[in-house]
Amino acid sequence: MKYPLGEQTDVNNEQELYGSLCSVWKPFSSLKIAFAHDMAYHHLRNNLPLQAQPIRLEHYTAFTLQYEKSRFKVESTLLYHQVNDKTNFQPSSLSLHKLLPTLSLSACLSSKPLVYARISYKDAVRMPTFTDLYYLRLGNTHLQPEQAHLWNIGASVQLKPSSKNTFNAHIDAYYGTINNKLVAFPTLYVWKMTNFGRVNTTGFELSASLNTLLTKHICWQTNVGYTFQSLLDKTQKGTPVYEKQLPYTPKHRFTVTTTMQTSWCNIGYTASDYKRTI
Repeated sequence: MKYPLGEQTDVNNEQELYGSLCSVWKPFSSLKIAFAHDMAYHHLRNNLPLQAQPIRLEHYTAFTLQYEKSRFKVESTLLYHQVNDKTNFQPSSLSLHKLLPTLSLSACLSSKPLVYARISYKDAVRMPTFTDLYYLRLGNTHLQPEQAHLWNIGASVQLKPSSKNTFNAHIDAYYGTINNKLVAFPTLYVWKMTNFGRVNTTGFELSASLNTLLTKHICWQTNVGYTFQSLLDKTQKGTPVYEKQLPYTPKHRFTVTTTMQTSWCNIGYTASDYKRTI
């Protein structure tokens, strides 16, 4: 018999340690300069023989400039992201050294009602987790980091019909290109992660919320949201999946949340519905 008593018990123990340092300087009333450094340490252990027992050390170093004058605001960030994984099998199984710029602009178009417009660009990286990479029967050690270039444009509106009611609405449209997109696929018994070579994403998000002050200590909040997301495979022309929606990724998503907030507790309910492509 492969397993004693016909069963196998897996014990996984992950330790995490975080540290951060931040400094802000305001040389002028309209200008802020910020520096931040964050560190994260992860170590996964388990009771199985011949396992990776990985250690991950991450560093995030960010330099930010923010200029705000009258109704306009400009913010730029340059982030250096460094990741190093070490396992029992290889000195460095996965590493990343990336400079990630971000630029955003926003403007207040009206004060009554309060209307904001915004546009932004950013580079982003998503690292595979220890579960994605190393967990027995689930992990895929060949995964690469997901890298994205994203544009966003949007607007926000705030109305106050009365002293006890506040209404907020937001709309955002986005476009991006993603390399090595991380997607979960089902196998015979479990889901596993894999990379898609190149993906184009377009979509928009609509959301609205209504806050009602029932009493001095009780507030009722209702949120409604809709998301349309197109994720098209652009890896290789002529393949059956070229320019098709990625499998198991929802194209439409609806969400409704209602919450009663009090000074001693919060009670809420959330309902969501989505349609995914298989």
